[in-house]
Amino acid sequence: MKNAATVLTCLLLAACGGGSSSNSGSTPTPTPSATVPGAPTGVTATAGNASASVAFIAPASNGGASITGYTASCTGGGTTRTATGTASPLSVTSLTNGTAYACTVAATNSAGTSAASSSATVTPTAGNGGSFTLTSAAGIEGATMA
Repeated sequence: MKNAATVLTCLLLAACGGGSSSNSGSTPTPTPSATVPGAPTGVTATAGNASASVAFIAPASNGGASITGYTASCTGGGTTRTATGTASPLSVTSLTNGTAYACTVAATNSAGTSAASSSATVTPTAGNGGSFTLTSAAGIEGATMA
């Protein structure tokens, strides 16, 4: 009759796909678990009207698991606004024009969220609203513009 340790080892090996139910004397090799990814790099922020386009480079290390998303955070004027997505760039909206913001990016995988990247500073502006054409023509009672 086999002793209790041999039976337990055999049951563990069989349950873990370790082979036959005979005592082979080997121990199953654990599968390494994933860790949080590294922080994104090369962060830049481009101002828009009450928004910022935050671009970045994916981290060199994904921590052994696929990166499932990114979060851009822009902090300024006592508030933080965020945007999420799966690729660069991310558009952070609802910012206040004329206020300086420090924007960072973090990567997320199945193990958790990375440290924040280094920051890029941006100050959103209203801009000129695009271009337009102005024409005029003299009329009987004055000029009209369209």
